[in-house]
Amino acid sequence: MNGTDTDARRVWETYDTDRYAPLNPMPGSKYVILNVSVVDANGSSVPFRYTDSVLVGNDGRAYYPNYAVGNTSCTASITADQLNADSTCDVYIAFSLPDNVAPAKIVYTASNPTIVVNLV
Repeated sequence: MNGTDTDARRVWETYDTDRYAPLNPMPGSKYVILNVSVVDANGSSVPFRYTDSVLVGNDGRAYYPNYAVGNTSCTASITADQLNADSTCDVYIAFSLPDNVAPAKIVYTASNPTIVVNLV
């Protein structure tokens, strides 16, 4: 979703407790917000860092996340950099892209093998 979208802003305002991280991109850029559900089916706690996500634009460049917010259980996971055993985390990750760049794929670099999801 686009950072200017009403639903995206509502989610950000609902879950964002860091008032120093408003949803206002720099001039000439936009926020692209991805809603990602992460499930730990491993049976034990595992590392989880939203910063291990990379958005690749249609220009072929990698863009790293600016902010992330999530539901109540996810907020704890984001803070602890850890997903609890058998839990689900709904996280919204904001990436700043130039106005003329569209998202092409999301890459999660912490898994082996790396997870790549094409968005186009």
